[in-house]
Amino acid sequence: MRKMAGFSLYELLISCAILSVLTGMALPAYSTWRKDAAYKEVAQAFFGALREARQRAISSGLEHRVEFDLDVGRYRMTHGNRALNSTDSSWDQNVVRDWVSLSSGIIIKSLSDCTKSTGTDNIHMNPNGSANSRYICVMDENSQPRYRVGVPYSTTGKSVIKHWNSASNSWD
Repeated sequence: MRKMAGFSLYELLISCAILSVLTGMALPAYSTWRKDAAYKEVAQAFFGALREARQRAISSGLEHRVEFDLDVGRYRMTHGNRALNSTDSSWDQNVVRDWVSLSSGIIIKSLSDCTKSTGTDNIHMNPNGSANSRYICVMDENSQPRYRVGVPYSTTGKSVIKHWNSASNSWD
């Protein structure tokens, strides 16, 4: 009589137990990775919006800006009606990209030290390529900084993304 090849019930139970332990060990790391990826995705979206606003301002000859609603956690892109000193009413009338809401658990603040947490703020792009020097910070649910996106030098108007290094308490 031939012996049948296969796994015994005991071998199957041991394999399932090992798999359960490995999954339990990997789950916290996966959860942390997913949250970090969400913060990075928001920072990259802000960076892309700033680059697009600068490019549109240069090509159209009209001021553009990315507006951030710090209270609600959303952003949009608008343009003015002039190359400089656009009228206040023109910004609401000329929406390029409507409000984009952020995922829950993601907080945005502004200024280079990430201290402004209420109201609205904007990064303004001019047709000559310059911009106002400003930062928007992507924070976690505990108000710890994760990323900072903005324009460090107003004369160039170029956007940057900086990652918060908690070990050295500085932006990388």
